Amino acid sequence: MRAMTRYMVVVERGETSWGAHVPDLPGCVAVGETREEVLRLIREAIELHIDGLRQDGLARANAELRGRIRRSGGRVTSAEAIMGRIEDIEQQVQALSPEELVQFRAWFLEFDWAAWDRQLERDVRAGKLDALADEK
Repeated sequence: MRAMTRYMVVVERGETSWGAHVPDLPGCVAVGETREEVLRLIREAIELHIDGLRQDGLARANAELRGRIRRSGGRVTSAEAIMGRIEDIEQQVQALSPEELVQFRAWFLEFDWAAWDRQLERDVRAGKLDALADEK
């Protein structure tokens, strides 16, 4: 089972085409005639890029660079600490048995739904959804 990683994709419209690149994957680019085409192509390019890194044994080094913010005064920044924790969690999830993975998925769905509900309640109390309620 591969861990799902999200990458920021920069999509730009040119005079005659669309382009996309992934800042965290140098050289991972795509060009298409439409926005939809370039999004499809950049997804394929990301998969090929990661497969190439894995074949070259560089995937771990690349993952350590992902989301990194420069060190400040020799201290590890909070973003780097979070990325390290996320990578630890990814490894632990990958080590779960199929039965444990089923249990983890069920727990995470409940956890995620509860977080979503809390955020929605905060947004309602703050009036952030009033404009939507007023639309007819």
